[in-house]
Amino acid sequence: RSVTALRQRFDLVITSPPYYGMRTCVADQWLRNWFVGGPSEVPYGSEGQLAHQPSQAAFVSALAEVWRTAASRCTAKGRLVIRFGALPSAKASPEKLIVSSLREAGAGWLVRDVRPVGIPSPHRRQAEQFNGSNRVVGRAIDEIDVTAELVPARGRR
Repeated sequence: RSVTALRQRFDLVITSPPYYGMRTCVADQWLRNWFVGGPSEVPYGSEGQLAHQPSQAAFVSALAEVWRTAASRCTAKGRLVIRFGALPSAKASPEKLIVSSLREAGAGWLVRDVRPVGIPSPHRRQAEQFNGSNRVVGRAIDEIDVTAELVPARGRR
């Protein structure tokens, strides 16, 4: 269901959008979703999601639309917490992409904090858990946590 159809307002949004360059975010998360009541079939496709974008600029614009929509459903001092990273193949700065998308949204999100999360500990990644052999599964992704807050237009810098 669409977030714009919701009647309530939120003071906190916690999210982890697809990383730039990802093509199969929902399909990759299918098992986790199934454990909490999701469909028993793997959903391939991108309807209703942030789809794969052809460029970093298009990706930033698509994320900006998400942040505008989130702001429209938040209270006046809503907060946004984002876990975000970058695929090693994407050669993109997670911080630059997220901060650019929040600015482009023009919705009043002010970045309050950016913290490096680092690389997941060995044997804590889903790819390693399902590997079953000693094959190399690829490099882990550096991630960041970003906290932003809605501020009135007069309080923006």
